[in-house]
Amino acid sequence: MFVIILTYKAELAIVDQYRAAHWEGLDKASADGLLLTGGREVGKKSGILLMRGDREEIEHFAANDAFVVNGVADYAIFEFNPTRIMPGLEAFIQ
Repeated sequence: MFVIILTYKAELAIVDQYRAAHWEGLDKASADGLLLTGGREVGKKSGILLMRGDREEIEHFAANDAFVVNGVADYAIFEFNPTRIMPGLEAFIQ
């Protein structure tokens, strides 16, 4: 499982120009079973995604995201092995 942190490198008004394309990528990742949840950090300086899959899939997603392609955000990818899972969420873990 992966926690991905997007850090914006541009003003929010510029980042927002690519938001629709970013969301299209998120919709595809969700449909493909990669994206579990995500959202913009409360301070609006970054975003956080929780994803599953293999590292190659996640890196491919990140490298092709509209924010990265257009140079307005960087991705940091953290892989972890869930050891504590709330009852009812087991289906989300590979």
